[in-house]
Amino acid sequence: MQFEDIHYAVDGARATITLDRPDRLNAFRTQTLEELCVAFEAAADDEGVGVIVFTGAGERAFCVGGDVRDPSRTLAEKRHIHHVGDRLFSAIRNNGKPIIVKVRGYCIGGGHELHVMCDLTISGTSGRFGQAGPKIGSAPLWWG
Repeated sequence: MQFEDIHYAVDGARATITLDRPDRLNAFRTQTLEELCVAFEAAADDEGVGVIVFTGAGERAFCVGGDVRDPSRTLAEKRHIHHVGDRLFSAIRNNGKPIIVKVRGYCIGGGHELHVMCDLTISGTSGRFGQAGPKIGSAPLWWG
């Protein structure tokens, strides 16, 4: 599987899914969420995988939510991202395998929602959790 915004690897019984946009603090765009859906569904379907580790590249952030500076975000794209988010919510919650989130740095906005969907979150002292939505006129999207 070829991905642009994430990295997916299987090592023994562990699948690791890494948000790989550290220059954007791992902010997601629609493509990122679509790739996450494919990766979580692949891990669920792989009988050799027993656990999924979900993390973000770099030291500064697990994920800061949606990329509000993404120039490709047309009105139609903004509507579509909600449907993709619903698919991702289902891919995570109905996965059937434990999903462990490894947080370094910021875990805010939609990133906070992603970690809440999973089974267990592990964070060091650099972890910063919260919702930025009220400051930018947004609300939780996926039952976070």
